[in-house]
Amino acid sequence: MKGNGVVQVLNLAITTLFFALGSGTEAFKARMQHGVYFRETRIGRQLILLFFIGLMLLTFPETMAAQIFIGVMVLLMLLDWILPFDRATIHIRNGSHQEAREELEKVLQEEGYTYEVDVNEDSHYVYRIPALGKTKLTLKETGTFIQEDYSERAELAALYTGYGNPVKETVEVYIGRMRELRYDRSFHRTWLLFGALSLIMLIITAVLFYQAWQSPWEYPNQRIDELFN
Repeated sequence: MKGNGVVQVLNLAITTLFFALGSGTEAFKARMQHGVYFRETRIGRQLILLFFIGLMLLTFPETMAAQIFIGVMVLLMLLDWILPFDRATIHIRNGSHQEAREELEKVLQEEGYTYEVDVNEDSHYVYRIPALGKTKLTLKETGTFIQEDYSERAELAALYTGYGNPVKETVEVYIGRMRELRYDRSFHRTWLLFGALSLIMLIITAVLFYQAWQSPWEYPNQRIDELFN
């Protein structure tokens, strides 16, 4: 296998490892956090950007295109921390759509917010809080192929504007309420499916790393462990 072939196998191995970790995290969160957990956060976005930067450094470390790409990624990381807005996505598994809406409105009312709600073109419920600028909570109602106690799934996309936005704490309260409602519900199928997917990806990753490790480089009998010597 030529040098670029080894790098391609390494890239594929790193990609499958990324998916394995993602599936494993999904399985863990679904079970330990009662099906209500963050899917997208600022820290998560930063880690993904770092992953792509590392991938480019490993694949094309000396090309101008890769250096420009890495520069753009670093700029995006800095802007994500500096700009006065943030966003997060929360998965809500194993519950009804009506339950998700009612609990969200109840929490907003208890926290004393005056909000406006409408349905957008995608049939998602959009909650806007005029006193907090463009802050909004979008409740997306979807189905799921994993049949637990309920066959429905929801997703809350939160957009916060300004520094120290109090809606972040309100969303935390909402997450706690939704978890309480799910203490007695089973997430066995969700955990089993994502756990099995993670295991399969880990096996594929191990095979790919082993293949790259055993592959000759530019000279006979030279292996990948000598790439960095």
